[in-house]
Amino acid sequence: MGSKKRIYKMIGKRIREERKRKGLTQEDLAFKAGVSVNFIGQIERATKKPSIDTLEKISSALGIELKNLFEDVEYSPPEEDLMTKKIINLLRGRSISEKKIIYQIARFIIKKK
Repeated sequence: MGSKKRIYKMIGKRIREERKRKGLTQEDLAFKAGVSVNFIGQIERATKKPSIDTLEKISSALGIELKNLFEDVEYSPPEEDLMTKKIINLLRGRSISEKKIIYQIARFIIKKK
């Protein structure tokens, strides 16, 4: 699952938990936030991506700060970004001449494909 999808799932879960903790139904929350009941359900299930404005309305309706919806939300960069970081970390502290050699080797390998 992509990291963005995970973030929306975590936010939806936080909204559902907070809503239930406050004893609100989806209908109650929708009315207080000025959005449709369907939209609240879709946000809680992470099938819709709410805007920051909508999240602000929902957090206000729940009586919490917007930042509280993002508690426990972790962003994991895509695998490609992680590999790029690993390569960059390998190059840290190397001399210019070492970096040039590594670059030439990398170019050679890439051209072979």
